[in-house]
Order: sequence, then structure tokens, then C-alpha cells
Amino acid sequence: MNIPFLIAGSLALLGGAAHLFAGTQETLLIRPENTGKKYQHSWHQTYGAWHLITVDAFLMGIVLFWLAFTELGNELPTFIMVWMFGWSIVWVITLMTSSGARAYARSLPQWILFLGIGLFTLWGMYC
Repeated sequence: MNIPFLIAGSLALLGGAAHLFAGTQETLLIRPENTGKKYQHSWHQTYGAWHLITVDAFLMGIVLFWLAFTELGNELPTFIMVWMFGWSIVWVITLMTSSGARAYARSLPQWILFLGIGLFTLWGMYC
């Protein structure tokens, strides 16, 4: 059993659950009620994409749990590690370059979760 993969999988599942329950509630707060069709269309597109990320997190957690109990080599864990490092980098760049986003950097620490999943996956590749 690969403990770092289990930890990374647990982080991904916890992130997915937070995304599904708390994040959906936050997303519903910005739903445009009486605006034009263009804004409704954009909101529904964003809401759909939101749930794609939730599915991503749950599937990643399941795959990492599966990897914890199998011997497959490092190709898939390497992909997950690079994926999470990429998400972390994009998140930080977005916070640093979006107008006014720096003020919210401490209340939007998702990049730390992505980095943690990537680091535990990296560690698990050498266990």
C-alpha cells in the first residue's frame, strides 16, 4: 500500500466534496436573476464548467486510491503530478495578474491543495 498516494487521493476527494457542496453554494450566489440572455448563457456555461472540475477532483481521488493498491509504474502518477502542479501554477498566476485578485489571495488558497496533491503524488512515486 502506498500511503502518499492515499493521502493525495484523500486530499483530492476532500477537495471534490468541498467543491461540490460549499463551492456550489458560492456559485449560486452569483447567479444572474433578471439580466439579459447573454449573462444567463455565460452563467450556465460557468456553472457547467464548475461541475466538470468537481468530477475531475473525484475521479483523481479514485485513481490515486487505486494507484495506492496497484503496481503500474510511474506514467499515470507523473501525469497527475504535472496536472496538479500546472493547476497550482495557473491559480497563482491568475491571482497575481487579475485585477483586484491579490486582495483575495489568502481566502482563495486552492493552489495549496493542488500543490499538496502533486507533492504527495511525487513522494508516492518513490515509495
